[in-house]
Amino acid sequence: MAKFCTKCGTRNDDDDIFCVGCGNQLKSVPQTQPAAPAVEIPQQKQPQAAPVPSEGASGKQNGIAVFKRRVGICILLSIVTLGIYAIYWQYLLVKNVRAIKGDDSSCTGEMLCLLFVPFYSYYWWFTRGDAVKNALLKKNHSVSGSGVIYLVLALFGLSIVAAAIMQNDFNNLPDTIEGANGEKTVLVNADTQNKKPMGSIAPAIFFLIPGIIPGLLLLIGLFISIIRSKSIEPNIIFYIILLILPISTMAVGLFIKRKSIIVVGAAALAVFNLIALLALFRFITLPYILSAYAGAVSTCILSALAAAIFACNVLLSAKKPLGKLHIIPALFQACVTVSEVVQLILLGRSVTLGVLLETLVYYVPLLVGYILAGKWLMAEEKNAAVGTEIAESNEPDENTIA
Repeated sequence: MAKFCTKCGTRNDDDDIFCVGCGNQLKSVPQTQPAAPAVEIPQQKQPQAAPVPSEGASGKQNGIAVFKRRVGICILLSIVTLGIYAIYWQYLLVKNVRAIKGDDSSCTGEMLCLLFVPFYSYYWWFTRGDAVKNALLKKNHSVSGSGVIYLVLALFGLSIVAAAIMQNDFNNLPDTIEGANGEKTVLVNADTQNKKPMGSIAPAIFFLIPGIIPGLLLLIGLFISIIRSKSIEPNIIFYIILLILPISTMAVGLFIKRKSIIVVGAAALAVFNLIALLALFRFITLPYILSAYAGAVSTCILSALAAAIFACNVLLSAKKPLGKLHIIPALFQACVTVSEVVQLILLGRSVTLGVLLETLVYYVPLLVGYILAGKWLMAEEKNAAVGTEIAESNEPDENTIA
């Protein structure tokens, strides 16, 4: 490699010590390595925040949660439960009215006034009906009900019709309502917002009501009869077994989520209803049964069918999904409850306290228990199906492994 003289610039060989041109002593200059080209490191793009919606008049959005219900089912449940469900329905309407008005405060005081303050319901129907109508008119949406219509219906004892009209107006609300100034209101179904899966505790509680309260009343009656006559009435013992053991067994099975115990309790309830039916045919002639005990016969048959189908549903749900077939036991029990309510209406003032308590603490809670238990089974099947899909999606593909 050549060396250059620093004095005259003459080119010299690498082995030369002195310059061939001027004789100047050559200095050995270390060769420097060429600088490596700079490597350009690509910069990662920082994630950009999602665009924030404009808060202007034309872009502002509000969201409200509204409870939507089937009007026919609400009316039927209100009649079957002798007004108990109507109170819950009224609570949902109060929540809807407050949501439309933009009021998210507690409605406890309002509900207490509706239940216990005389004539407050007339004031509520008139003022809240106009409030809903005016609030929705500002959002360019009209409704069929008004304060005057609701007040007239309430004055004539037709509050259930007023509730049906108001609920129908809430059901017909679109998903998005745009006001005159461009403000949009998004409606959310309050039932699906932050909804938790149906558990087994709720149906267990409702099964405990007909299992414990009538049983306690019968135990008191048995205790009184033993004191008075110093003998045990066989019929009371039979009814205690009929009421306490099967339904309480179903409730315990639901509490601990053991389907085998639920099946045993439901099957026992079906068997005991059939035994009660056979007892009628054994001690009373068939023509007299059909004329005087037709209601008791139909009650035993329908109750036995409801319990037997419920046992089969619980048993088969572990093998294959049944879906809405879980509601069939509730339909049979609803027929029993409706027949009992109709008998109460026909009896009128001659109805006894015992018959009224039997309907309120036995048939109605049993109906609600079947409904909630059916929903719980459907939720269990849905969760199982989702779990199966997740497990299948997590399984490694054989082609990928290969």
